[in-house]
Amino acid sequence: MLELAKNLLENLKGLAKDFLSNKRLIKVVSFVAAGLTAFLVCIASSGATIGYDVNYNGQVIATVKNKQVFTSVSNSIKKRLGKKSKGEIAAPSFKAVVTLKSKLSSKNEVKKAIIDNTDTIAYTSLLRINGENIAYISNGDLEKHLEEYKNSFNIKGSKSVSTFVDDIEVITDYFFTDNVYTIEEAKDIISSIKVQTKATVTSEKEIAFSTNVQYTSAQMLGYSKITKVGKVGKRVTTEDIIYLNGKVVSRVQKSSKVTRNPVSQIKLVGTAKSQASAAQRAEAYASGFIFPIDKNSSWMVSSYWGDGRNHKAVDLACPRGTKIYAVAKGTVTFAGYKSDYGYFVIIDHGNGLSTAYAHASVLGVKTGDRVTAGETIALVGSTGYSTGNHLHFEVQKNGVRIDPAPYIGLDR
Repeated sequence: MLELAKNLLENLKGLAKDFLSNKRLIKVVSFVAAGLTAFLVCIASSGATIGYDVNYNGQVIATVKNKQVFTSVSNSIKKRLGKKSKGEIAAPSFKAVVTLKSKLSSKNEVKKAIIDNTDTIAYTSLLRINGENIAYISNGDLEKHLEEYKNSFNIKGSKSVSTFVDDIEVITDYFFTDNVYTIEEAKDIISSIKVQTKATVTSEKEIAFSTNVQYTSAQMLGYSKITKVGKVGKRVTTEDIIYLNGKVVSRVQKSSKVTRNPVSQIKLVGTAKSQASAAQRAEAYASGFIFPIDKNSSWMVSSYWGDGRNHKAVDLACPRGTKIYAVAKGTVTFAGYKSDYGYFVIIDHGNGLSTAYAHASVLGVKTGDRVTAGETIALVGSTGYSTGNHLHFEVQKNGVRIDPAPYIGLDR
């Protein structure tokens, strides 16, 4: 700074010599030179200096030692970002100012100021896949997000390692770009990255137990009871499994061991069609009852007497509207609707025997009517407490319900 003042003083003295004829001018110049010298000496001793405010896009962004500082930084940015960025960095204007040396902007500060005030240049993360630039993503946590995405494919409860199938690279720097994604906007891109997971998985699987069926004529058809409860077994298997984005692509079994054997279940099933004694059967055969529906029609026994649920009748499943016959001559003692039985008919055949027909859809007789064997008394339905079309047929002896099977030939 003192050297600058001396040079300036010498210049002023030289100027004065050109005007030797003007003694007053020489005095003025000498006075100004002396004052300027004192001013510059004062500035230099206080740490102040001459600098230049840089006005960039309408605002002061830095104060530099000289204009070459801005030019140098500008050129380095253009070189870093390529040819396309050259027209994006505006030409600044400069204004000389007195400032402290400590207030002068460094090259890095000038660089940041230029970039922060240029719309098309951003500090961002570049996602590259297999060497190809995929997207500029503004979030500084891109690497963290990628790591979380990759590790989300790890298999819980197992030893597993997840890796990207492709070469993934994240470069965080200043880039020239007019399209910067947020993390939210880039999710579709990130979620398309392939992740391979290698895991050693140990799993437990149940081994189903078998059921052994034992038959007994001591119980009616339809009767069943579990006499021994089965227990499932357990098998422990260890596998090496490879996943691609969570889907299994290969698996190799390393070991498999049964840790608990299954226990078979035992089921007792009834086979008897009737529990009537020989004497009861003989008496039933002698009654002369006919079958209550057409034997050539479509029908099946859906429930026998007893059948494990104290069922005091025989159920004959058949289509709705099938004709129901009186099994023998007699007198209708009831014909109407009766609670769970629905439409219901009772016929007294004498000698203490009576028959009952339940769940009919339509009645064909009324109380007091005399009927003959084979006469249509109703049509099959599902009225009352019923789960489907069928005839509920009962035989009563002296008011007590007895097994009807031998009376209509179902015990053979």
